[in-house]
Order: sequence, then C-alpha cells, then structure tokens
Amino acid sequence: MNKLFSLTTVLLFISLQLTAQDQSIEYFPDGLHLKPIRADYQEPRTGIIYVPKNDQVNFNLGQSFDVISFSFDGNSRLTFGVDISAYAQFNFVENLEINVDNIDALYGFNWVYSNNYESSKLFLRLRLMHNSSHLVDEHFDEANERRFYKTEPFNLTQEFLEFTTAYETYSENTVFRFYGSPSYRIRFFPEGEFTNYFAKAGAELAFKNALGSILDEETHLFFAANFRIDGTPKYRLSFNGLFGVKSGDWLGKGILLYLSYYRGNNFYSEYYFERIADYGIGCFLELQ
Repeated sequence: MNKLFSLTTVLLFISLQLTAQDQSIEYFPDGLHLKPIRADYQEPRTGIIYVPKNDQVNFNLGQSFDVISFSFDGNSRLTFGVDISAYAQFNFVENLEINVDNIDALYGFNWVYSNNYESSKLFLRLRLMHNSSHLVDEHFDEANERRFYKTEPFNLTQEFLEFTTAYETYSENTVFRFYGSPSYRIRFFPEGEFTNYFAKAGAELAFKNALGSILDEETHLFFAANFRIDGTPKYRLSFNGLFGVKSGDWLGKGILLYLSYYRGNNFYSEYYFERIADYGIGCFLELQ
C-alpha cells in the first residue's frame, strides 16, 4: 500500500500543477463526473441482487465521490475522486436464517478527464484500486455439516491500475456509452494464480421516457453489457448483462430495477478458480 499511496500522491500533485493557473476550482462538486460502469462488479454501486438458482443474495455497498474539480475552457474538466465499495454473498438456509459467506472490499482513487463535443462527451479515467477478499466465519460446508476453514488461511489481495476510455453520445431519446479498460496488477497474492494484465469492455444504452413518468420522475429502459478477460492464470472471458428500468435522470440520481445474466469466472475473488452461470433479479440506488 505504500507504493500505491506514493503513486497517488504524485499523480495528485501533477494534477494540481497542471491546473495551477486555472481559476475554476470546486471542492466536493455536486453530482458525479463519470457514472460508474453499471454491469461491472468492481465498480462502486449500492444495491442487492437475488440469485434464485443458488437461493443467494449479493449485497453491494459503495459509492464514488469527486473531491476536487478543475474546469478549463468550458468544454473540458478534470476531477480527482475516491472509490469505496464492498460486495458480499448471503446464503439463505432454513427458517429464513441467512449466512454471510464471503466479502470483497475495494477502495482507491480516480482521476477523470472529459471533453465535451456538440452531442457527445469523451472520458478518460485512471483508477488505482486495492482489492481484498475474505471468507467469513459463516462460510458453511453443507456436505460435512461444519464450518469451513482453509488448512492454510490467507487473505486474497491485489492492487491494480486501470485506464478507461469511455465515449457517451446523447440524442433526444437515447443515451449511449461504450468503453474499454486495460488494467495491470501491480501486486497480488497468492502469487502465480493471476496474470498481471486483464481488461474489460462494454456498452450501455438507455431510452428516455420509454415508460412515461413514475411519481413525476422520468424513466429509462436500458441495456448494459460488460465483457471481462482475465487470467487466473489461464485467460478466460466473462460476461455480465443487465436489462431493466431506471426511474430518475440517467446521468443523475435514481433507482434501477433489472434482470441480469452472468457467465464466467466467479466475481467473488476468493472463488476466482470457479466458472459460474446464473441469472438474478436486482436493484441499484444511484445516489449521485
């Protein structure tokens, strides 16, 4: 973490130097410069997903915050922010008892630069993230009817650098975003289980007022797809797709209700060696 903190400090210092002559500086600006990618589990989001196949709930709690914003010529902007996120697996057992199986925690920093065009916007985002994953004491081995503990306990951890290029287009009836993100693991444990390089790409499409208004809020019918290729240690492709409705501004606050389909490497890092395929029913709260 010392290297991560040092690199973050250097990048923030460079950001401040580049904007030293700019008079348009805002601390803790309203809204969010770049909305997190909705179909990626490693983006900060808050909500729940019920997976009927496994009688399981995935609970997400997270948020991205812009700390400082620099505006240049009215068309371009640079922000420095913080990402904090955690997602946990809850398993239902008899008599409505719920066991917490494992938790992934992510936190780090982001720099986002954007440039406005007539009806579109280009984003460049750099993220430095720390990810740790833990099996908790309620992880249960049903076959042997006992609590499960690894013979050699360890905390899976990784730190990675991610660079995202995203392009949004706006029309009277639609908002469309597509993106790509190469990433590099700076360090990870256990060693030899992961490759240094991985990547994601995908798109989101929202149709404005497809269902009219609900409680005086506009609605959006949306589709989102995220593809991720990662080496664990063999490279494999994973896919997550969402289809649903958002009540509220697509680029602002609101609630999303959706159906999802996931196929690929288990997104819980403790189970990185597993391949899964399941569908879910969920909702997100977008608070910025």
